[in-house]
Amino acid sequence: MRRLPASLLLHSGHGALHLDLLLGTAPRCETMAIDLCGARWRWRQQAPHRRRYLHYRGPVSGGRGRVRQLWHGMAVAVRGTKAWVIHLDSGCELVLHDAGLAGARMCDTIC
Repeated sequence: MRRLPASLLLHSGHGALHLDLLLGTAPRCETMAIDLCGARWRWRQQAPHRRRYLHYRGPVSGGRGRVRQLWHGMAVAVRGTKAWVIHLDSGCELVLHDAGLAGARMCDTIC
């Protein structure tokens, strides 16, 4: 399993407040948006974001809000048949479940 640079950003001012999780080393990073839905976290796949957002803080071009970096480090992402499991070097783990019968893609955290 390969360790990848990763970043967790708080994205505000463009739609609902949400987190963006970025993973990767390519010019475009794998990106997941994570929203609070009631008492649970829900995630959705985003279009890949530019690698510069791994280290970026500030306004997003085109009037699309602002991002603030909450965490940056290394992660190991494992894609299973029913979920992504992302191990962060902070000791936390994110489990991004694929859609179930209700169509919800839920996110669990273990720290």
